[in-house]
Amino acid sequence: MSKVYLIQAIPGSTKGEPKYNIVGAQKYGDIVTLLPEFSQMIMSPGPLVIKLRTLLKDFTSDDYLLLSGDPAIIGVVCSIV
Repeated sequence: MSKVYLIQAIPGSTKGEPKYNIVGAQKYGDIVTLLPEFSQMIMSPGPLVIKLRTLLKDFTSDDYLLLSGDPAIIGVVCSIV
């Protein structure tokens, strides 16, 4: 079955009050969250890029990206995929 890779956890999810609902994405596959809500790559992008490469190594053409979070991280994920 396909996977839906959620780049960053939905804002507010750590408090149990997510700002928006992504349940509809489940019809495309299992949702896999790559990074926590407050991840940043400004200070040290190297370790984050290595972590994303590891998490996305099994990405296939049948999988999906759910673009949520820091635009810089979204760009890196799109480049890796």
